[in-house]
Amino acid sequence: MSQDEPPQTALTRRPPTALVAAPPEPTAAVKETLPALLEAAVGAFGDVVQALLTDLSDTDASMKALGWLATTPALLHDEHRYNAALSQLRWWDQFLARLPYPNVLADQQAGERERLTRLRRRAVLQAKDQARQDHARLVALELKEEAETPAQVTALTRILDDPAPHEWRVDPEDYVQTALAKVPQPAPLVPITAADLDPVQHFSGFTAAQAMRADAELGPRAVVLDQAIFVILRERMGLDRPSAEAHARLLTDMFWLALRRALQAGSHQLAVSIRFVADAQEDPVQAQFTRELLQSWLAVVETLEPKKKRSLWARLTRKDP
Repeated sequence: MSQDEPPQTALTRRPPTALVAAPPEPTAAVKETLPALLEAAVGAFGDVVQALLTDLSDTDASMKALGWLATTPALLHDEHRYNAALSQLRWWDQFLARLPYPNVLADQQAGERERLTRLRRRAVLQAKDQARQDHARLVALELKEEAETPAQVTALTRILDDPAPHEWRVDPEDYVQTALAKVPQPAPLVPITAADLDPVQHFSGFTAAQAMRADAELGPRAVVLDQAIFVILRERMGLDRPSAEAHARLLTDMFWLALRRALQAGSHQLAVSIRFVADAQEDPVQAQFTRELLQSWLAVVETLEPKKKRSLWARLTRKDP
């Protein structure tokens, strides 16, 4: 056996297991729809929406799955739009006092998710420690029973304390997987859901959305966004009219909950966050808005059926827009 080959007692280590399973890759239809929804939101509610989106090319692990959106704020390279966003922040301030702030059901789940995440981290550390102890015990046994030359003693002593990946006598990842199997995994977190807008399940979100739609300034903007999303869902996802109308209203209301929660910070803090977003420092307000809006929208859009090709006759005889 050459020096490059692992000993017969060594095990090949597997790639480490993530504490939370990675979500599946979105379909092409979903990847086309979400950017269109963002453009519609900016068109209806202004450049402040674009300004609040954090740069997904440099963000934390919780939003890595959204990196394909590539929502780097191009606003910073357009002085006119930048100034417009800052003035819009002052304009938005006048609504904060009279429009209710919504809590969401996910806020109530944060403590339990954090508890499970801590338990899983602790399980991983304990499993790795146990693997190292068992590895050391087996190598010590080899030293006692099999080492016959000084070179073998030196090699095994090094392996005892600092094994290369192929020199482990146990599989640490197997220990980790076994430990994690005993701890529940946090459920995928959707920040804002349809339940948040159901008066029976969560009156806070329902009240906030209704107040937005009843407002003289914001109500018409909501209608504009409803119509834009309706068209997007019809054209890109192939929904029928009733379904597209219902989902458009839901997505608009979700957007408002995310925006209202971000605007709670006040225009001064948001203006500072927009001004320094280019510094690769993740701002809590922008990160919150981006996560809540995009993850919430994504969870809805992924449940919709992509458009199916229709016959030429069906396309020619279609009467509804």
